[in-house]
Amino acid sequence: MKKLLLLLLFPALVFSQELQYAEFINNLTKNQVRQISDDIMSFYTVPQKYYASTKNRERQYFIVYYPADLPEDMIKEDLQNGQCNLCNAVEFRKYVKGGNNDLGIEGVEVFQFKQVSGKYLDLVGWWQKHFAPKSTKESLLDKDISLRYIEDRNKNINLRFVKNFDEWEIKNAY
Repeated sequence: MKKLLLLLLFPALVFSQELQYAEFINNLTKNQVRQISDDIMSFYTVPQKYYASTKNRERQYFIVYYPADLPEDMIKEDLQNGQCNLCNAVEFRKYVKGGNNDLGIEGVEVFQFKQVSGKYLDLVGWWQKHFAPKSTKESLLDKDISLRYIEDRNKNINLRFVKNFDEWEIKNAY
């Protein structure tokens, strides 16, 4: 009887852990942003090196990486063009939690994972680690499609691992 109860509860416990991680990446400190980005990049098939943290608007924050073997002159040329065609970036959204301008309460700066894109094989390892540990890269591609979505509207979680034209992306739709 106890074994049956455990078997019935196990999927809920696993999903709960996945949901906890999804909540975690919605409420990050600035230091945690870099840790999450490094974790994502550690799964890329071509080794990546951290290059810079940047923002292009007040609320968008990017952690930028380049292939580890890419010469510095090519990186600088890529950045001068303003396109970042050779880079990989993890995007976060910055917001203030608990603040109230009317009451003079500043609040705390918080970062929310927004998106990362790349080849399927570059992203699937990170997704499996945190959201689909029992799946394989093959099953996530065609059989276990439902495992590519993590959603809890009450907690503003809507993570998706989806194909977008020729690239794959992991994005937070909230």
